Amino acid sequence: VASYSLDADGNTFVLRFADALPGEILSAAAAPNALAVDNLTHTAAFDCTKNRFGSCRARGILVSTPKPVRITDNYFASSGCAVLVAGDSNYWYEPGEWHEVEIARNGCTDVCRTSMYQFCDGIISVCPVVPEPDAKTPFHKNIRIHDNIFDTADTPVLYAFSTLGLTFTGNRIYRSPAADKWQNGASHLINLAACNSVCISDNSFIGDFTLEKVRAENCLNVILDD
Repeated sequence: VASYSLDADGNTFVLRFADALPGEILSAAAAPNALAVDNLTHTAAFDCTKNRFGSCRARGILVSTPKPVRITDNYFASSGCAVLVAGDSNYWYEPGEWHEVEIARNGCTDVCRTSMYQFCDGIISVCPVVPEPDAKTPFHKNIRIHDNIFDTADTPVLYAFSTLGLTFTGNRIYRSPAADKWQNGASHLINLAACNSVCISDNSFIGDFTLEKVRAENCLNVILDD
């Protein structure tokens, strides 16, 4: 970018580029609402550690940034999902894809996901808004979920959509004896859709679950070792 300026109304900005843009970008930009732009220079990384999230209306954390994200050693008792990996440039004007995410050593209680709030499809929910998903070109990348504890009332612990290089390893999933199963529509603890290069291994499932372990729809290169 050669220059950046705001219009007089303060609501519209003008970008001038030092070099000509490729034809495919110009073609996309010609269609209304077809192109989104991130300001990577002024986008924050996020490090969240040793916090307690309780009595949340929707979810514990909603993070949307392309910079590195670390969510470690936290306690979640939020009524929606514990962590929502968002990505909605179509409507909410959020930043785009995540490139490097670590979610590790967190404790998620059986309070998590007792609400069916929007996008809370798992205790950890990777849910970008992608109108035409393709497992060959997923939206998010390199999400590592490891060494967490999930105490769940027989509800999904992970939903991942349009993600490349996802790992879910070394986690312990307990069937909570203190909470009755309340959601009857779910069939699997881990649900994958339009993902590529996924590894699910070395996890422990403890208790009397009625849900099956893993469902993968329209995915490529999924390794299961549980």
